[in-house]
Amino acid sequence: MLKKGNYIKIKQNTKIESGEIINNWAGRIEKIYKKEKCCLVSLDAQTINSLSDSFLQGAIEKDAEPFKYIFNLDDIVLSKRRDSDKEVMIALEKLSSRVIDLEKEIEKEQYKIKVM
Repeated sequence: MLKKGNYIKIKQNTKIESGEIINNWAGRIEKIYKKEKCCLVSLDAQTINSLSDSFLQGAIEKDAEPFKYIFNLDDIVLSKRRDSDKEVMIALEKLSSRVIDLEKEIEKEQYKIKVM
């Protein structure tokens, strides 16, 4: 039985909302929504470090936290933790820098469109 705090991995070849097929994603369950049969997952360091620019751009556009994601319960399985708190903090710092850089690029593109 899945519960808050469990470490999980996402099943291989899971398709996420953006249409992207993901592999080797994992994290920790933050909250379970029993009625909706889904859960909020905080992604682990390895997953955070592997996030594509297109995934991050989508999160920016939706004003969503790119290090958390909601998965269907059918798409996850229990797993062992594969990172440490320190590794997660380092990954989140790198992620923050990447998001800032992407936001700057998006602003530049929007400015170019307005000027044209």
